[in-house]
Amino acid sequence: MKMIKTWNRHHGHPIEASFLIEVMALELVKGEWVGPYPRELRQFFATAVNAVAERWPDPAHLGPDVSDIFDGQPEKLQAAQTALRAAEAACTEALRLERVGRTGDALAQWQFLFGPLFTKS
Repeated sequence: MKMIKTWNRHHGHPIEASFLIEVMALELVKGEWVGPYPRELRQFFATAVNAVAERWPDPAHLGPDVSDIFDGQPEKLQAAQTALRAAEAACTEALRLERVGRTGDALAQWQFLFGPLFTKS
């Protein structure tokens, strides 16, 4: 969760309310993550592209839907979906680079996603 929220912050908050990311993760990430973190991150981004357009109620039922940040602002929703697609593509590319033995390039791709706090060593 921290990595995904770091991605959101590093890329200018395409999902304006980071709490929405947490709420979506409650539903999208079921049980224990069963694979390596890089693959699970890619899967989250891929699933979130469409899921971000759904209604996400406040889990405590105390306030309005957490997803109401997009109400009447289709350009914000489209920007969020575009950013999530780009994140999924970057994860896919990093995994491909790793698979072909280009570890340094893969690490650079991860750093692009998560910012300078993601060290390459």
